Amino acid sequence: MANRNDEDPGERTMVSMPVATPRAADVAGTRALLVVLSGPAIGHTYSIGPEPVMLGRGEGSEVLIPDPGISRQHARIELRGDRFFVVDLGSTNGTLVDGARIKDAEPLRDGNRIQLGSRSIIKFSMMDSLEAAVQQRLNEAIHADGLTGARNRRYLETRLRDEFAFAGRHNRPLCLLMLDIDHFKSVNDRYGHPVGDLALKALAETLLKQVRQEDVVVRYGGEEFLILARGINHQQGRQFGERIRACVQALQIPYGDGQILQLTVSIGVASMRQGVDSDPAQIVGRADAALYQAKQGGRNRVEGAP
Repeated sequence: MANRNDEDPGERTMVSMPVATPRAADVAGTRALLVVLSGPAIGHTYSIGPEPVMLGRGEGSEVLIPDPGISRQHARIELRGDRFFVVDLGSTNGTLVDGARIKDAEPLRDGNRIQLGSRSIIKFSMMDSLEAAVQQRLNEAIHADGLTGARNRRYLETRLRDEFAFAGRHNRPLCLLMLDIDHFKSVNDRYGHPVGDLALKALAETLLKQVRQEDVVVRYGGEEFLILARGINHQQGRQFGERIRACVQALQIPYGDGQILQLTVSIGVASMRQGVDSDPAQIVGRADAALYQAKQGGRNRVEGAP
């Protein structure tokens, strides 16, 4: 993608050693950590406690994994007495623990690998609450933008490829929105980079509030962000983009001594063309071109790719 600015708008079977299970008296102060090691949700971490958690690709799953090879409600992890167990919920492609397919409730040990279907593998670790919090933050940091908390391009590379493959196999819509802040260079020049950073963080927070749980918000570079939305067609994507545009325009960002900064964004929308697009990069390229058209057309607007 070409470099763009306001002056020239043209630019990832192990055998775990047995460990002692926690005593019942310790359970209340002990949590487990789930780390997704492979598949579409790679890098995601989940700290779990005594409440049962659902694993699957359907909305309502506490551990949401957008893998087309697993069931909507695939498995459940629950605490029974002083041990955690994983239970398969009649999934089509099965649940495995350390490479062996389970039939009944399977007790979990520290270090077990839980495999859902053929690709998604999750590491189970027993931890106290402090250890779990620290480990979760470390794993999330790998795929998060340090400034805004949005996902980074490293995460996008894997997720976009998986979403593209899913949409192609199931003939489902896939939409991508690319946006950046209008005249952002002048914000940095006039108010300084600390205010510019405030603007980026406020924009990311707004985007994360507007998207669904299954959508992905990525800081693509500089002031440019990308939203990956499964199950949304082109027209719905444009409507989604317009809602985001309006929310950003209404945003008031306090800085300095009671001063307010306001922003606008330009948005390009592209959707996967079934039978035409053979590579995810094609969607990104067309969203980028539509963003350029929005800039050329006056900014603070939404443009759709043909």
